[in-house]
Amino acid sequence: MHNLYCSPLGETVRDKFAHSMADAGRYGAGQETVYLLPSIYLLKDVRKTLRMANDGHEQPKLMLFDDLVTEIVRAAGGRQRVMSRVNRQLMMEKVLEDLAACGRLPYFSSITSFPGYVGTVNALLTEIKRSGTLPEEFKVAAEAAAEARGWQDKDSEVFAIYALYQERLKEYGLADMEEMYFLAIEALMEGRWELPYRQLYISEFDILTPMQLEIVRQLRPLLKINIGIMYEKNRPGVFKAVEPTYAALVGAGFNPIFLPARRESTRSLKHVRNNLYSVGIDAGSTDGQIKVVYTPNPEKEMAVIVRQIKQMVLKNEFSLEDVVVVVREKGRYADFPRVCFDYNLPVDLESTECLATQPLFNMLTAMLEAKADGGSREMVLNVLKNPLVEAAFGIDAEAVEHRSLELVISGWTEWLELAGFLESDGAEVTAFCSLINSWPSSGWCEQWTAVLGTFLQKLNIPAKLGSDFRQGMLDLCALKAGLSAFKATEELMEELADDFLIGGQQDRLLSATEFLRYFRQAAAEKKLGGNERENGGVKIVTPAEARGVTCRATFVLGLADGEFPRRERDSWLYDERERGLFKDLGLELMTASFRRSEEDLYFAVAAAMAEEFLVISAMEDVETMPSPYVDEIRRLFLPETLAVERYTVSDIFPSDYQYIYAAKELAGRALCDSFGKKKTSFEARTMLKYVLTEIVDNDFMRRVVAEAERLGGGVSSYNGILTNNIAAATWKESFLGRYSISALEDYAVCPFNYFASRVLKLNEWEEKEEEAGGDVIGTVYHEVLATFLRSHLGIRLRNENIEQYYTELVAALDAVSNRLIKAKGIVSPKWWDYRRRHLMQALRRWLNFELMEENSEGLAFTPAWLEWGFGLPVTNDMDEASTVTPLTMMIDGNLIEVVGKVDRIDRAGDILVVVDYKRKNCPQFSALKQGTDLQAALYIMAVEQLLCSANKKVAGGGYYSVEGGKKDGGMWRSELAGEIRHRAKKNTGNLDGGEWLEMQDKVRHHVAEIVASIKTGRFFVRPAIECPEYCVAKEICRNRQGLAASETGDEVNG
Repeated sequence: MHNLYCSPLGETVRDKFAHSMADAGRYGAGQETVYLLPSIYLLKDVRKTLRMANDGHEQPKLMLFDDLVTEIVRAAGGRQRVMSRVNRQLMMEKVLEDLAACGRLPYFSSITSFPGYVGTVNALLTEIKRSGTLPEEFKVAAEAAAEARGWQDKDSEVFAIYALYQERLKEYGLADMEEMYFLAIEALMEGRWELPYRQLYISEFDILTPMQLEIVRQLRPLLKINIGIMYEKNRPGVFKAVEPTYAALVGAGFNPIFLPARRESTRSLKHVRNNLYSVGIDAGSTDGQIKVVYTPNPEKEMAVIVRQIKQMVLKNEFSLEDVVVVVREKGRYADFPRVCFDYNLPVDLESTECLATQPLFNMLTAMLEAKADGGSREMVLNVLKNPLVEAAFGIDAEAVEHRSLELVISGWTEWLELAGFLESDGAEVTAFCSLINSWPSSGWCEQWTAVLGTFLQKLNIPAKLGSDFRQGMLDLCALKAGLSAFKATEELMEELADDFLIGGQQDRLLSATEFLRYFRQAAAEKKLGGNERENGGVKIVTPAEARGVTCRATFVLGLADGEFPRRERDSWLYDERERGLFKDLGLELMTASFRRSEEDLYFAVAAAMAEEFLVISAMEDVETMPSPYVDEIRRLFLPETLAVERYTVSDIFPSDYQYIYAAKELAGRALCDSFGKKKTSFEARTMLKYVLTEIVDNDFMRRVVAEAERLGGGVSSYNGILTNNIAAATWKESFLGRYSISALEDYAVCPFNYFASRVLKLNEWEEKEEEAGGDVIGTVYHEVLATFLRSHLGIRLRNENIEQYYTELVAALDAVSNRLIKAKGIVSPKWWDYRRRHLMQALRRWLNFELMEENSEGLAFTPAWLEWGFGLPVTNDMDEASTVTPLTMMIDGNLIEVVGKVDRIDRAGDILVVVDYKRKNCPQFSALKQGTDLQAALYIMAVEQLLCSANKKVAGGGYYSVEGGKKDGGMWRSELAGEIRHRAKKNTGNLDGGEWLEMQDKVRHHVAEIVASIKTGRFFVRPAIECPEYCVAKEICRNRQGLAASETGDEVNG
C-alpha cells in the first residue's frame, strides 16, 4: 500500500522516514531504498542522522527529485546533455534571432530590444514545460482560449518559439531540466527503466509540480512509495497551496494518514500553529514568548536582531545551536553573516563557495573590465590592486597610483607614458598594460577563452600556490581553495566555449563587455565544492529549504509588504486573466492567487519553527509598509501581552533600561532620551547623570562648555555637544594634557567617532561581551610574540631550529590563553579552542616570514626592545628601557605630550627600526600623507627623542601583519631602505633627508591641530575615510544617515 502521511503545521515525518531508511541499511537493503528531499539543507541533515545511526552499515540513497529524474533518463539510455543557464540563454537567443530573420515574429519584433526580453520568454517556456505541456498541446490550449478572448498573434509566436526550441534541443542532443522530466516520464511509460530500488520515500514536497506528480504516478506500480506532506484538512488559509498536491496524490491511489499533533512547545506558539489565518478566534496571551520588532531597513534590522541574539546567548537563555533565522530570500540578507561576525557570533553556513567570489576570477573580470573600458585610470588601478596581479607582476600598486596622479590618464597610451616615469615597476607596468592592450577588441567565445587560458598558464598559479604553501604563507585550506578555483576557472572556460558551440553561436563576435556578461553568468553557477555544514552557529534558512525544521528560538526577518509575502511582477506576455483562462483549460501557469497562497504557507512554516520563542521582524518607514503577516500575528494575541519594539535609524538601544546589559547601551539610551528634549523623565535624568559622571571621562565637561560658548549656545545632538544646563550641572573641569597615539588617530579618522568612543565611551566593556573578539586576538598575538622573542633578544633565528621555535610559540599561546580565560577576557573557552587552531596557523606563517627576514641579505636586524613604553607607568610586561617621560612637542608655544608603547624595536648595529604589529591589514604610506596614520611616525619621533644615543640612527618604522605574514607602510630613510629586505623593491614611503624632516614637521603640526580641536570640543561629523560597515557611532551619526538616505533618495533633516 502507498501511504500519504499528512502532518500538522510545524511537524514532519522526516525522522520516521530516516529511521526506516536506517533499518533498511542495517538489514542490507540500503541500496534498494531511496529518499527524496527538496533541498541540500535537508539532505545533509538526514545524511548526518543516517551516518550516526548506520555507522558501519550500508548507507541508503538520498537525493533531490531532479537527481532521480536524471538517473531514470540515464538508466533508460538517454545521453542528453543538461543545459547550463548560459547554454539555455544562448539557445533562446539563437531561436529568436532565426525566427525574426524569417519574419515569423511580427508581434515580438517591436519589443526585442526591451531589457529582459530573452529572459522573460525563457521564463514563460519554463512555466509551460513545467506544467507538462508539449508544443502541440499548448497550441490546442491557445486555440481553445481564442474562443473566449479571440486569437492573438502572440499565441502563434509563442508556439513557434516553443516548437523550434524543442527541435533545437533534439538536434543538438540537449535537455533543460523540464525536458529531462519529459524524457523520464516517457522512459517510465515505455518500461525502459530497470529498477534498482524497491522502496521510495518522499517528504517536505508540500507542493509538487504537475511533472513531479506524473513521475510519482508512473513509479507507483513499480515501487512501494511513502510520501509525507504538511497538510491539515479544513485549513485553507494555511494549506490552500498544498490542496492540489493532496488531491492529486489521493486521486492517484495514495492512502491518506492524518497524524496527530505530537510536538511540545509553549502555549502561545501552539496558539499560532493552531489558529493562524483562522477567523473567529479569541485573542490569547503570549506569555512573553512572542515579540514583534519594527525597523526601518534591512541594515538596521540585521543589527538589531543580531544584537538581540547575542543578548540571549550571553544571558544563557539559548545557545547558538538553538537559534534559527528565517528569511524569504537569502540574497537580500547576504550581509547577515558579516553582521554576525561584527558581533562575534559564528554562523552555520555551507562551506561550498562560488567561483564568482574567488580572487582569481575577480582578477580576470577586472582585466576584462579594463579592456572594455579602454584603460581608464579607475579600471586599471582596480586591476593593479588585486593581490594576484601584484604577486604575478611584482607591481607596487600604491606607488603607481601615487605617480598616476601627476598625469591625466584616459587610456593605454597614457599608462605606457607613465611607465616611463616610474623609478621602479616601469617595465612591469609596461608589460602588464601591453598584455591587456594586446587582447582583441572583439572575438569569438573560443578566442576569448583561449586568451584567458594562455594568460593563466603563464602565471603558473599551481606552482606558486605550492611554493607559498611550502613556505608557510598559505594553510592547507587556502591551498585547496586556490587550486580548486584555478581548476574550476579552466573548466568554466572550456564549458563556456562548448555552450557557444552547442548553441550554434561559435562564430558570433563578442566585445569584451559581452563576453564578460556571459563569463560572469556562467561563474555564478560554478561551485568549488565543500564539506558538510559545520554546526555550532546561528542557522540562516528560507522556509522553502527548511520545511519541518524546528528550533527553540526563531527569528523571522524581512516582513515588509512586497518582500514577504513576495510580490512578483506580472508577466507582460500573459496577464492574470489570460493565465486563469489557460488554467481552466488544463495549462497550469502561475497565477497571483496561487503565488500568494504559497507565500501564506511559507510564513506559516517559518512561524511554526519556533518551539519556545518567536520574534517577528517587520520593516516600516515612510515608503515601506509592514507585511500583512505581522497583523495576522498581532490579531491572535491581546495587545497588552504582546511585546512590541520599534527602532528608528538613530535608535538601536533597548527602549527599557531594565534590558540594558552593557555600558555603551546605557550611554546610548540615556543620551537619546535627553538630546534635544526640554523635559525628560526622572529615570532618564538619573541615568544620564550616572553616564556623564561614571562612564565618560572628566575632560568632556571642559570641551562641551568651550564649544557651546564658541557657538554662542547653539548645539546639535549630532555634533557631540550636550546642552549647557546638563553639562554645567554634571561635570568638573579638569584636563590631563597627555594623549595616546591611538586617540589622536581616532580623531584624525573621524572626530565624531572619537567623541562617541572616547568621550561617551560607547565601546566600553565591549571586549568582555565578546567570546573571542578582534581585541582579544590582538592581545594574544602581542603577548605571545613578546614572550617568544624575549627568549631570543639580539639573537638571529635560524631556519634549522624552526620546529623548536614553533613549539615555543605554541607553549606561549597556551599560557596566554589560560591567563585570559581565568581573567574572563575570553568568555567561552570552548569557542576559543576553535579560534586557537586559526591562531596557530597564523603564528606558523609569521614564524616562516620572520625567518626569511632575519636570514636575508643586507642589514641583519634582530629584536632588541619589546613593548617599549614612553610616558606611561612602567609595568613588569614592559621593556626595562621604558621611560615615564613622554614624547614632547612644542608647537606655537604650546607643549604637547604624547604617550604610547612600541611593540618592537629591531637593531642592526647602530641602525634601529620601529615595528608595530597589526593583525591583518597594514596602513599604507598614503594614510600617513593623508594624516590618518600617525603611529609609525610618532613612534619614530619617540625613539629618536628618548632612546637613541648620538651614535644611533632610526632607519624607519612600519607595520607587521601577523596573519598576513608581511611588512608594509610607514616611513623610511631612502639611503638605508635598500639594505632592508621588505623595503628593497619599494619606493613609496622612502624619503630622503629633506623629505624625512618635512614629513615629521607635517605630523607634528597635524597633531597640534588635533589637540587644539579636542581641547575646544570640536567633534564634528567629518570622516577622513569611507565609513566602515561597523562603527560605534553608526546609529546616531548624521553622515551614516545621509549615506543611507542617498541610496534611497530620501532627504535627511537636521
